[in-house]
Amino acid sequence: RIQDKLYLEVQEVLDSHEGDISYQALQEMTYMDQAISETLRRYPPFSHLSRCCTEDYLVPESTLRIKKGQEVIIPVYSFHHDPKHFPDPYTFEPERFNPEIDRKWHPYSYLPFGEGPRMCIGQKFGLMNVMMAVATLVLDYQLSITPDTDVPLKMKSDSFTTVPSTP
Repeated sequence: RIQDKLYLEVQEVLDSHEGDISYQALQEMTYMDQAISETLRRYPPFSHLSRCCTEDYLVPESTLRIKKGQEVIIPVYSFHHDPKHFPDPYTFEPERFNPEIDRKWHPYSYLPFGEGPRMCIGQKFGLMNVMMAVATLVLDYQLSITPDTDVPLKMKSDSFTTVPSTP
């Protein structure tokens, strides 16, 4: 079970750091990093990104031309759920982010924080906060799904951010 693996990893790492949830300790939590990455793949913070083309661009292997100044919508949710990049995309599988496994997907098919010069500047800060919260939660609590929770989780379709349709 994923939560049990997280608990064991957090316990082991914190034992070697005298119980201190430090930056260094969080860096050693590789399975947690994989689980958070998989969560961000399944439920990206934003379903799409918007960018403005800065110069005329011919899409490789096509006749599609994007003109300078044209808005381009990047369908992050669709990329993250494309079986060409992520086999069995609706299965929660943290191991797909194991750094020891040769990833077969395109480097720009995983974009929870965007990419390049306009990517989210709060990425590292946000991830550290999430890791600290998850480490604290899995040490002290056993989390479970309530009977009221939709499985699979349904998201609002009219929201720019990814949020559940029910609280």
